[in-house]
Amino acid sequence: MPWRLISFFLVFSVFLVFILSNLGNRCDISFINPQWILKDVPVFITVFVSFLLGMICSTPLIIAARFKKTKKTRLQAHAETNSPEPPNGDA
Repeated sequence: MPWRLISFFLVFSVFLVFILSNLGNRCDISFINPQWILKDVPVFITVFVSFLLGMICSTPLIIAARFKKTKKTRLQAHAETNSPEPPNGDA
C-alpha cells in the first residue's frame, strides 16, 4: 500500500477543510508603522504564512545541529581508527 500517498491525501484534506471553514473569517494585519495595515486578510493565509516563517527560521538551526552531529561522528570514527591497540588485542 502506498502509505505515504494516503497520508499525504489525509493531511491535504485536513488543510482543505481548514481553508474552506475559514474563508469567511477575515482579519486586519498591522505592522510596526500604523500606516501599514493589510485589511480583510483571510485567517488561513495568516496561519500558513506564520508556519512558513517558522519553518524558514528553524531550518538553519536544524542544518547546524545535523552538521555538528555528523562532524562529531566523523571525529569519533577518526579517533577509533587511529587509536593505538596492542597487536594481539590484549589491553
